[in-house]
Amino acid sequence: MENSNSVMNVTIYITFTILFTLWTITVIYRRCRSLQPPSQPVAPPHTIIFATNQELPRGLESSVIETFPKYPYSGSLGGDPEECGVCLGAFLEKELLRMLPKCGHVFHSDCVDPWLRSHATCPLCRANLLSGHLPGEMANRADFRVNVNHERG
Repeated sequence: MENSNSVMNVTIYITFTILFTLWTITVIYRRCRSLQPPSQPVAPPHTIIFATNQELPRGLESSVIETFPKYPYSGSLGGDPEECGVCLGAFLEKELLRMLPKCGHVFHSDCVDPWLRSHATCPLCRANLLSGHLPGEMANRADFRVNVNHERG
């Protein structure tokens, strides 16, 4: 009788171990499967998806960039000299700078012009430069300051 109980206990133990192992494998399989992205994108019902080979314009036209104020640097008024947010180099006397009228940030013209040809935003604050750039609107700001060298050369 004792031998019969021992065989029964071992059989129950093996059965539960097999069932637990199968359950664990099933749970792991389902979790791994749910983490994989679907093979095709799923669109909500009543959604129309258009595909095009045309690339949207990313930057500004050169004619638009040239409307932004450009002037030679004439030194900072007290404090440390300012620096270009693109190359992080300090502004030097008579270097040509370009001001972005939407936000008033100033950069070396040679640094910001290539940026603007491939982006339509300020490289510093990401202000959208396509939406109505008005050069006069910055002149009304109280914190607007431009150092202009009046010498022509």
